[in-house]
Amino acid sequence: MTGKPYIWTSQQARYKDFLSSDVRFSKRLQGGTTKFKIRDRRDLFMYKSLIEKLEHTEAIRWFPNHQVQESWIIEVEQELGFPLPPSYRWWLLNYGLAMLSGTQILTVTDPEHREYTDTDILYIYRLADEQTKQEGKLELFVPDEDEYYYFDTRTADELGEYKVMRLDYFNGEPEVYADSFAGFLEKLIDQRTPRNR
Repeated sequence: MTGKPYIWTSQQARYKDFLSSDVRFSKRLQGGTTKFKIRDRRDLFMYKSLIEKLEHTEAIRWFPNHQVQESWIIEVEQELGFPLPPSYRWWLLNYGLAMLSGTQILTVTDPEHREYTDTDILYIYRLADEQTKQEGKLELFVPDEDEYYYFDTRTADELGEYKVMRLDYFNGEPEVYADSFAGFLEKLIDQRTPRNR
């Protein structure tokens, strides 16, 4: 870790303000359904569709009580030198850990175990070559297939969301898969949920 504090630009400061009102869900299981206590209803509206899909999907297996601590996220952002996008941050703080087709979506683990955890987004970034880093690629998900997904950190929108890119190893051409992490999860759920249910 570089140890240098992360300096927020004006656009990123607006993003940081957005994060300060991020959803903090306290989950309690009641009658087999998860109830959410909302601190900011704007974010409930933003993520309502995804929350509902996560409640009913079998495509993505997520694990209760594996949320990430915000201090871990801040430490990761400081070393990366750029912020993680809001919907990914929201996911980490409220869900944190999920598997799709037997492969874990990269997360943020506690600093004590980061060096031994190949599902930590910072650990994988450290292994990337310089060209990958210069191209703004932050690996997100590598299924047991001939493709992988990454954040293009050069594409931040006004909220700080990065496009999620999909690279097909066969043709070698990256394509925009989703405009945000939330969109990425929704699309994966939609594509991998059987139609006749």
